[in-house]
Amino acid sequence: MKIVIDYDLCEANAICMGIEPSVFEVRDDDVLYILMEEPPEELRPKVEEAAGGVPSRPSASRIEERIEAAGTWRALLRRRWCRSAFPTRVERRCGILRAPRPTGDISMFAALIGATGIVAAADWVAVARDRRGAEYLLKPLTMVVLVAATIAMAAPDPPAARWWVVAGLSASLAGDVFLMLEDRFVPGLASFLVAHLCYIAAFAVMGLELVPLLLGLVVVGVLVVVIGVKLIVGASRDDRTLGFAVGAYVCVISLMVAFAFGTTRWWAIVGALLFYASDAFIGWSRFITTFAHHRLAIMTTYHLGQIGIVLSLLGKP
Repeated sequence: MKIVIDYDLCEANAICMGIEPSVFEVRDDDVLYILMEEPPEELRPKVEEAAGGVPSRPSASRIEERIEAAGTWRALLRRRWCRSAFPTRVERRCGILRAPRPTGDISMFAALIGATGIVAAADWVAVARDRRGAEYLLKPLTMVVLVAATIAMAAPDPPAARWWVVAGLSASLAGDVFLMLEDRFVPGLASFLVAHLCYIAAFAVMGLELVPLLLGLVVVGVLVVVIGVKLIVGASRDDRTLGFAVGAYVCVISLMVAFAFGTTRWWAIVGALLFYASDAFIGWSRFITTFAHHRLAIMTTYHLGQIGIVLSLLGKP
């Protein structure tokens, strides 16, 4: 038998190397190398396992294989939808499979996402009942648990995007604290602006497609005309400097939404739009006029938006 790797599809996730390191090797340059193009027949079971994934347990990636009738083994090592589910052995630096690590990361991630939802729902109840003391605890706690869930995700797609999202969540947590304090609106605004810059970086790392990105720019262009301009004018009435700050923020969050469209990941798009809605509710109630249950609308869309951005790390279906 002869092994041939399709390097256009191979993402060098090193699953095959973990199964049979005498045949497959992913080096420091993140390229898969074949150590034996024609391995001996006794290695056939391991080569089959490497080409088709690990049949005895779920894999972190969907791996296609094609075994041609002439005996050429074509391993199409393609990570179609890299989940946090069922990772086996991962080296932190470049994803090379080295040593076993405990399973259960998927249950930890799912548990923490569930805990995020529970804490967020408790915060919504506190907001609806105007329990400010409970809000001061539950609002930041929601973000703390969500950060923990993001860190617990074992196989984000791509891995580098996870840390940009963690940075964005951390900046959002700082913004939450500032907005709970008196006269800290501008520091809170600056914190969330940093958060959106981090999300923009995360979406860029995920990869952007031109047409969806342009569609996103059209969508946010409409939103800026319909909502953003009014918020900027309203903020400028009392403080011109604040108006400039709000204008800069509107530009950055709009770009974040456009980049979310560019990823073509539905969780990213929905999360970004919900985040935009939450901030629009804040600006409208602060600079234009309040409306019934505006605080509840702000918090529900905010938390759901942040959760959506985290779930976008699961990749495309």
